Amino acid sequence: LHPPLRLAPDGRVDRARLDDRDVHAPRRQLDTERLRHRLERELRHRVGAEERQRRATGDRPDQDDPAGAAAERGQVRLLGAVAVFAEGPIGLCATAGARLAGASLVIGVDSNPRRLEFAKRMGADVVLNFKEQDVVAEIKRLTGGGVDVAIEALGLQSTFENCLRALRPGGTLSSLGVYSSDLSLPLGPFLAGLGDHTIVTTLCPGGKERMRRLMSVIESGRVDLGPLVTHRFRLDNIEAAYELFSHQRDGVLKVAITP
Repeated sequence: LHPPLRLAPDGRVDRARLDDRDVHAPRRQLDTERLRHRLERELRHRVGAEERQRRATGDRPDQDDPAGAAAERGQVRLLGAVAVFAEGPIGLCATAGARLAGASLVIGVDSNPRRLEFAKRMGADVVLNFKEQDVVAEIKRLTGGGVDVAIEALGLQSTFENCLRALRPGGTLSSLGVYSSDLSLPLGPFLAGLGDHTIVTTLCPGGKERMRRLMSVIESGRVDLGPLVTHRFRLDNIEAAYELFSHQRDGVLKVAITP
């Protein structure tokens, strides 16, 4: 019998250490070596292709679906109560995510009547205009003490604080907002640290399998995100699209750019 092939630390065959008998090693060992190298090449090619695709599309693995992840990170449970503060595009998708997760009561909060109407289409049972009423008091009245999960989808101290105020003891604040200044924890809503609250932030778990599952939800008709695209622009007119969106005119929610 011939001695086995010797491998260098990097896993390759160490040709310098083969003796005369190694040259005639069994064919099956050489076939195994070739197979290993082929699998390594295929893996490198596949990983490289996925990375090139992410760079070309601007996708990042942790940002595929921040809004849907808000419901997941908040651990929305079957028959739970959820409040979504700020019904912009992200908040609207979070509303849909809460409904898909099985929440029995979804409350949307905003001041824009058009967005509140969209929140109903995305699955909100109740919508509240914070300019017209004390939304925290109404949420506590509707839920008998507070929601299980409050989703912050704007990035302001005021919405963060209202999320805390709307929680029941032991509830979870799931924060999606991107904040531009320091946050503070008000003593009252935080219940002096004794409320057993959980505060989580998230972007999103990524990957092809997750994206496949998300696309299957859309294909099955469980949620219709088409109405979120309210305006369309050609690429050569993208400055006008940014100007429209930045000033939030004409009821804009999402802008689609085409070549």
